[in-house]
Amino acid sequence: MTLASQGLLGFPAAMALVLGENIGTTITAELSTIGSTNIDAHRAARAHTMFNMVGVGLMLLIFPNFLVFIERITLWSGVGPAEAIVNGEAVNIARYLANGHTLFNITNALFFLLCLPWLVKCAIFLSPQRKKPGQQPSLPEFNDIYDNSPIAPLAQVRSEILKMAQTARTTLQDIAASINNHDIDKLGSWKIQEEYLDQARKEITTYLTHIYQMEINEDAAKEIHSFFRMANNIEKIGDSVEDLAELAERMFETKVAFSEESVYDLRTMSARIDSFLDLIVEEIQYPKESFMEEAYKIENGINVLYNKMRFHKIQRLQEMDCSIEPGLWYIDIMTYLERIGGYCFNIAQALTGKK
Repeated sequence: MTLASQGLLGFPAAMALVLGENIGTTITAELSTIGSTNIDAHRAARAHTMFNMVGVGLMLLIFPNFLVFIERITLWSGVGPAEAIVNGEAVNIARYLANGHTLFNITNALFFLLCLPWLVKCAIFLSPQRKKPGQQPSLPEFNDIYDNSPIAPLAQVRSEILKMAQTARTTLQDIAASINNHDIDKLGSWKIQEEYLDQARKEITTYLTHIYQMEINEDAAKEIHSFFRMANNIEKIGDSVEDLAELAERMFETKVAFSEESVYDLRTMSARIDSFLDLIVEEIQYPKESFMEEAYKIENGINVLYNKMRFHKIQRLQEMDCSIEPGLWYIDIMTYLERIGGYCFNIAQALTGKK
């Protein structure tokens, strides 16, 4: 602006510099996103950069016509020629540049208003959502509104136990997939989920104790006892999953690899456990008469499979038919999975009031 006012820059060159300045200002928004984890901030910065760069690019295509239009509008408003010099200064050029800058922004805004969906898509494409570690589910929030009757409080507890079971199932699926597929990315969220299971169990236990102190009948007392057992065993599943996750981390560090046969066995066993947890989650929501029969069947299948696979692996180790270190890791993983199957059976018994 100073150079133009002193007559050192003509109007076309000064207007070109003003357009270039719009590109330069985009660096401010880009720099402000450094270190930020807010994905919307990054996308807003990308959109701002595209808004100015694309707008300037389009304006350069019609730059001569753009200059003529600015001159006509400014002259029409009563301002003298851009080149007019008074006392050695170009007294009118500032108005021309201001009008040009304003016209550029208005035109650019109208253009991108029509193209807004594409601008948004481009900003999202340039700043994709990074995969985040799993977020901890919300902890139980119980209240004393329904203290007159245990029916509503127990319904609340059931829904929270369902959420615990679903979380335990998802976490186990991730850890099993990590071990079976040698995928370290699947280990990202197990600590958060395990902490949730620990805290949720404490909250549920405390609330069940509170309900137990109310005037309740025998059926409600039995249901409370079942919920205690379910919450404790789901939390134990979380502990075993934690052991599996830590074991998997050590495996990746030492670069232990299983044979195809061992991977097949592990997938088979983890699929059995997964089906048991599926059955439990379904039973919590939609009880059915054949549940315990199915639970017995799965539990017996897990025990038979575990004993068979463990015996076969020990036999191969004794015959030096497989590597010692992977074989021992294999047995440990199988032991943890079989233990989780036992916890699932305890939950099944609690659901049906057995023991």
